[in-house]
Amino acid sequence: MPTFGPTELLLLALAAFAAGVVDAIGGGGGLITLPALLLAGVPPHQALATNKTQALLGTSAAAWTYRRHGLLDMQGIQGLLVAAPLGAALGALCAVFLPTASLQPLIVVMLIAASLFMLLLPRLRSSLRARPSPKAHWITLAVAGLGFYDGLFGPGAGSLSILICVLFLNDSLSHASARAKVLNLSTMCMSVSLFAFHGLVRWELSALMACANLVGGIVGARLVLRGGDALVRWSVLLATITLAGKMLWDNFL
Repeated sequence: MPTFGPTELLLLALAAFAAGVVDAIGGGGGLITLPALLLAGVPPHQALATNKTQALLGTSAAAWTYRRHGLLDMQGIQGLLVAAPLGAALGALCAVFLPTASLQPLIVVMLIAASLFMLLLPRLRSSLRARPSPKAHWITLAVAGLGFYDGLFGPGAGSLSILICVLFLNDSLSHASARAKVLNLSTMCMSVSLFAFHGLVRWELSALMACANLVGGIVGARLVLRGGDALVRWSVLLATITLAGKMLWDNFL
């Protein structure tokens, strides 16, 4: 089990702070913290579990901030708060039992896919918004799939949640960010419980990164209230491409 010096711990804390900011605004903070944990030498299963655990506090802070400012509307998503954690439970169990040799390349591929998704997110919003709203069972199925992805992998799930709320529930971007935080919180609680049960969480790293993520979540939520996320989206994209490229080089080239 790797140990970390002050420099590595400081860099992980900075990554967690940045992740908290971008997660609160548009999702995708895990695209910073998960590669950072892997590059620091944390084994893949522990990196997934620790990344999910450290984000829990920041997500809670962002959801509370949205609620305090009147942006959080729970109407219409109560049923989704059942489907999402059930999907997350299945995804987390798959992650637990995947062999390390299969999990590492899968993480690299999914990081690249999530980066491309964030790049295309504005175009997806504009092209799909005009379509008729799907029936309730399709929305539930989409949210369960989101939960599965969040339990299995995680990074980008916040952006997917926002997209679902904008396209399927006709939310504004700010209200979608608030409701997405609640959906993500439900999937995180489920997957963290399963990861902790299997002893995969690095609690010392989670505690440090969670504090930094908490501060970042509050800062990010306040930035949303002041109205802007384009700079953050591009910052996340740049960081993700850089880190995913480094992992691709290390593992395949």
